[in-house]
Amino acid sequence: MPYSNDLLMSVARLIARMGTVDVADANAYAGSVLRAWSSPAPSAGEAFTAGAAIIRDGAAAGYLTITRKGVKAAAKFKAGISRTSVAPGDVRPAVSMRDAEVLADADILNDAMWLMGEMKFTTHVGTAHVLRQLKAAGAWVPSKEEDRSVNWHCRSNGDWYLSPFADWRGRVYLQSGSFGSPMTDHINRGCTDLADAKVASLDDQAYVAQIISSEYDLTLSIAKDFLSSPVEWCATHGVPSKLGCFTRAAWALVEMSEGKPCGFIVQQDASCSGFQIMALLTGDESLAEQVNLLSEEKQHDLYTFIATEAGIFEMLAGHGITNTKVARSCAKAVVMLVGYGAGIDTVGEGILGKGDDMQYDSEGNPIAATFGGVVLTADQCTELAQAGVNTLYQLFPSLEGMKKAAQQWAKSNGSTSWVSPSGLQCVKRDITVDEESGEVYADAGAAGALPNLVHSIDGAIAAKAIATFGAPLVTIHDSFGSSVCDARRVRRCVAEAYIWAVDAFDSPFELPSVGQIDNALVLDSALVA
Repeated sequence: MPYSNDLLMSVARLIARMGTVDVADANAYAGSVLRAWSSPAPSAGEAFTAGAAIIRDGAAAGYLTITRKGVKAAAKFKAGISRTSVAPGDVRPAVSMRDAEVLADADILNDAMWLMGEMKFTTHVGTAHVLRQLKAAGAWVPSKEEDRSVNWHCRSNGDWYLSPFADWRGRVYLQSGSFGSPMTDHINRGCTDLADAKVASLDDQAYVAQIISSEYDLTLSIAKDFLSSPVEWCATHGVPSKLGCFTRAAWALVEMSEGKPCGFIVQQDASCSGFQIMALLTGDESLAEQVNLLSEEKQHDLYTFIATEAGIFEMLAGHGITNTKVARSCAKAVVMLVGYGAGIDTVGEGILGKGDDMQYDSEGNPIAATFGGVVLTADQCTELAQAGVNTLYQLFPSLEGMKKAAQQWAKSNGSTSWVSPSGLQCVKRDITVDEESGEVYADAGAAGALPNLVHSIDGAIAAKAIATFGAPLVTIHDSFGSSVCDARRVRRCVAEAYIWAVDAFDSPFELPSVGQIDNALVLDSALVA
């Protein structure tokens, strides 16, 4: 049978992540991709047989090369950046594991990806050279990958573009390979600027400075001290976490204060976007308040609230742990993992993973970790998890109602599909291939039904914001990055996208309804900050 270019490109992109692979392995990977694409999926044996034909077709189309050593992808699938704008589908399928036709009814998603492919980036040389200086002096010891990224940016010549794509739920990404993406690690985020640098007004400066202060505990005075002698500063104050981002933020404060053009990408994060979306879907005002949907200023922190209400502070104090950051971190694990459909045991493991010096049993299972010098066992972390989860559902019963309704829908249908607010037909597959890592894994099943639905909505929110903002908007899921001159407009644009997405979403099952939220409050809220 003839295979679509989109499928062949998906296989090529997957193999590109692995270098040269054995022919038999390439056939197996291609078969796995086919199973992920097909409904109903072929058997494993049928898929493997078909995989050989897919590899041959990919080679004939110029996407793959077959040699005596094995199968490798064409050069264009290895390239992380482009010197010209990139249209959706030019380098990789516009929607992972899907044919291009799925975009026919997804106008918002398509518009967003076209705009993403036209975003032009460049290296902030000052940041790259500060990082190199710190490395040379031994003040900072980068990982091998961090070192490669710094060297790449120091050698970078000219501007570049990145390939846009969406995953099967409509979450949008910029493809970069190892370097040059503002969506990856702290080095590339810090060293990557918008090519169109702008001069910030006094109001813009004040707004951006507040964001930088909150995120990095940075002021203009500290920034000047750091940049004047970064080696000495780090020797005195220690190396900041997220060093690349910290360094670029310091430069931004100085550049803005001196009236210089600034290409800094200002990131503004939503306050627990998944719970914001669920609050709007159910009309849960109590939850909406805790995730800052109803006030102009950021007044609440859901993680601290749950830590307080669940007694996590007291429980940890009973174990000799009085650091409030530990309690918040434990509560964050509860909230985040519940949002992903995790059960109590998984949440407990998530809390355990927040500690240091992990201890394992003979079978490799985590059994304890150190929190500020105090050891907590896996059972103690499970107790914390139980308290946090119980409190979360008691305070916000709409969450448990949505979880149960989504799981029942998934179980009753076996295979589920729905339409994202962006117009994308989302299909939950039995088999998924992670094109970035090459991992082939089974879908989470009913437990993943609600998170996948919510992720399709937050993907639509990002796409809508990108499509309507009128300037480059670099999203990292629920984080929205803009130029320094556009940062003040982000909050309103994202709020409008939230309201649009929730209104446009046609739920495949009946949602619990506990109230009604005033959209006027949402429009003026601190949902991103």
